Amino acid sequence: MTDQDQAARLDCARLAIARAADLALEHFHNLGALAIETKTGPGDPVSQADRGVEDLLRHEIASAFPEDSILGEERGLESGPSGWTWVIDPIDGTMPFLHGLPSWTVVLCLLQGDRTVAGLIAEPCRDRLYRAEAGRGAWLETAGCAPQRLTASPATDLAGQVVACGPGARIHAARIGSVVTRLTAAEASFMRNGSAALSLALVAAGHYAGFHEPELSAWDCLAGQLLVREAGGRTSPFDLAHPTLRQPVTCTGPELYEALSALVAV
Repeated sequence: MTDQDQAARLDCARLAIARAADLALEHFHNLGALAIETKTGPGDPVSQADRGVEDLLRHEIASAFPEDSILGEERGLESGPSGWTWVIDPIDGTMPFLHGLPSWTVVLCLLQGDRTVAGLIAEPCRDRLYRAEAGRGAWLETAGCAPQRLTASPATDLAGQVVACGPGARIHAARIGSVVTRLTAAEASFMRNGSAALSLALVAAGHYAGFHEPELSAWDCLAGQLLVREAGGRTSPFDLAHPTLRQPVTCTGPELYEALSALVAV
């Protein structure tokens, strides 16, 4: 791997996610025309927008780097020999997307071997891009503004803080309900916006003190976890040997990881 190899892929990533965000936003403004199906049940929908955005990203990547692997939520894994892997969540937050709510994102992550080297999370409704590159910090780009470096919350106590939790479509309500109960007892506030990637970006930005979800896939969390780490926060490990295996994810600022990990483990 050379720096030029990575730089070329990052240029591709920025262009691809901008085009994907534009396409997703077009669908968002024309929801009545979308064909919608369900995966595991009514709480786990998928639409032609999800598939169309993923197809666009795959085309952009494969055209530029045909030997790279691509793993996406909707189309699965296409393996290549280069050692580079792109991980795609075309619309993270399909439920809020389909209900006309703005808290959804387009997510793109780049791995070199088993190392996450870059993550991009576009928030199209606010014309924002959260991005991180390993060793180079986490940043927020907003249209018309200079890039803003992100710093995770320095909070040392859960009391008075906002913690995001996501049950997901496959999680029994009692599991996340018990976590919310314990957060309330710790005098923390609970938040759920429907997009794990956006929640992780907000941890990196210091707006949320922490995040926990019992089961996430690689496309849900790898980009956001890199953002948190590059913003000075802490994250639970994710086993990249099994990227499609749903795994628990906990992330915080630098001082609250043990406290939140203990709370969600009870």
